[in-house]
Amino acid sequence: MMSAAETASIPEWLLGRSRQKSRLAVAAVLIGLAISIVMLASPNALQGLGIILGMIAAVAALLWPQLAVYALAADIIATWPQSAPKYIGVLLVLAMTWRILTGYARPRKDKILLVMIAFTVLAWISMILSPTKQDITTTAVTYSSFVVMYWAFITLLSSEKLIRNTIVFLVLAGLGAALIGLAQMFLHFTLPTSLYQQVEALGEMTLVDAQGFMGRLRVDSVAAQPVLFAFSLQTVAPFVILPLVSAWRTRNQLLFLALLVCLMTMAAAWTQTYARTSYVAVAVMLIWGASKYGRRAVVTVVVAAALLAGPLLLVSEPIRDRFVSVFTGAEEAGAYMSSVEWRLGMWQVGLQMVADHPLTGVGPGQFMYNFKQYLPNYQLMPPGYEVISPLHNTFLATTVDLGLLGLALFVVMLWLTMRTLWRAQRELRANDRHTMADMAMAVEVAMVGLLVSMLFADLERFRYVWFLIALAGAIGGVATTGARNRTTAQEGT
Repeated sequence: MMSAAETASIPEWLLGRSRQKSRLAVAAVLIGLAISIVMLASPNALQGLGIILGMIAAVAALLWPQLAVYALAADIIATWPQSAPKYIGVLLVLAMTWRILTGYARPRKDKILLVMIAFTVLAWISMILSPTKQDITTTAVTYSSFVVMYWAFITLLSSEKLIRNTIVFLVLAGLGAALIGLAQMFLHFTLPTSLYQQVEALGEMTLVDAQGFMGRLRVDSVAAQPVLFAFSLQTVAPFVILPLVSAWRTRNQLLFLALLVCLMTMAAAWTQTYARTSYVAVAVMLIWGASKYGRRAVVTVVVAAALLAGPLLLVSEPIRDRFVSVFTGAEEAGAYMSSVEWRLGMWQVGLQMVADHPLTGVGPGQFMYNFKQYLPNYQLMPPGYEVISPLHNTFLATTVDLGLLGLALFVVMLWLTMRTLWRAQRELRANDRHTMADMAMAVEVAMVGLLVSMLFADLERFRYVWFLIALAGAIGGVATTGARNRTTAQEGT
């Protein structure tokens, strides 16, 4: 006999056991994908429609919780976690929470979840003690939703099939966004989701002037900013590359060609973001991933990367000059000083804030509201330049927001996530579950890329961090359950 939870699972619908329910599932996912576009494109006139669509998706999540996970995986590239209360993410997470609390399942004990709860509680305390208290409601709901999302993932994604389906939706969303990015490259347009379309101060500037580099448009697809788009694609890439390697090894030619086309499409769009940090992060990710296959694989990857990157830097003047711009005028400072000088100066401001608020920080998201009082001591911008940019370092920014205790909890959470993935890979390969082990490895490589990127950008730019942590927890749970079942079976024989 199948349990009610198993009977209601979405993967059975996708296998064709109920065409009507399958169509409902697909429709609900499409609604979830449309939410971010509707809400960002028409924040006033059609906001009511966006809320209605969000409620429809939330009701669907109440009935079929896995659907909410799939929608979140597909939708995250366009919305999460920016302005979380407005978008589909929180509605879906709340629906999953309600489903859990009403008896669908009980979450297992989990160290990452406990640390994440402590991290969120600290964020609430820091907000209460913050001297500025700007947008604290949005911030509070966003931090709390991360805990609920993790809780939902480790509870609802209870099988390899469910995790695989989630990753499929993640990859399809990345491919779709990459195709839009390539269209941008040739047609020179931006979607209403673009941050530059929402800035009224652009005046008479052309699109390429506002969102370009050396006369080339930096594509952002549905991700609002080019750098956000780059970080999104670099995160999705490992979930394409590892199955690609597996397909090559098993001589599955059709799957190999399909994945190769997908990867080349995303790579082409990624190069047009001109995101320096992402370029460096991907190089580290390739070496890290290759190290899993031995020294020969590392050498092969390094040589291949050099053969590809060398000519690309020689031929593509914008990419070459994008790296050179590190030592020239920083856009964030109105070309007042070099990018290196500006970042070092901003980090000095951050360290001073930490010295003034060492325990609980200035409050989540409150850096920009405290920045101006420190600015007179640091000549970072020309007179009259009012643009306030993030710190461009996640670990420092977290310390500024939540103090040294917040940094400690954040680092512990990341360490527990990586340890969970390492253990999961060992257990899965020991049980000959290599496909699932590759999923865990893909999450690990994606996390490494984000950790490298975090050294040069703020946490708010990494929409996938919390998603990957939650996915790692789900994979760890499935791996542990499988190992336990195998041990029990061996003891019974």
